[in-house]
Amino acid sequence: MLALLLPSFLGSRPQIDSRKAKWLMMTEYRNTIFGMSFKWDVDEDGVLIPPADGVWGTIDGVEITEELIDEIVKDAEDGFPGATFTKVGRPRSVGTDSAARVVTLRMSEEQYEAIQQRAAVERATASDVIRSALDTYLVS
Repeated sequence: MLALLLPSFLGSRPQIDSRKAKWLMMTEYRNTIFGMSFKWDVDEDGVLIPPADGVWGTIDGVEITEELIDEIVKDAEDGFPGATFTKVGRPRSVGTDSAARVVTLRMSEEQYEAIQQRAAVERATASDVIRSALDTYLVS
């Protein structure tokens, strides 16, 4: 792949070093693998040359212009107003905002089977059944 990129830089232009060639190769690979179309030209020093038509490329058919880039940056700096974000990770199953403690307990095979059967009847998890039983016990 590197050999394919180098000939375009040879000729009237000075030869670029392998670090810049690798950067160009990775940029081309990234643009191809993610299905994005970019028009990124660099000079001999590896500095991006702005496109003549002002369009850096497209993502899903949307032209990436300096104005769009400025809008995206401003939106990010303003904290993405109007956007809603969902929490990443496992949801809290105990109904509180704080992290639940994990407790390990030992039980007989009969107790385990009884919990599994009750969970199946209630369409709940074994943890839900154990928490419910514990809440009932602690209230009494």
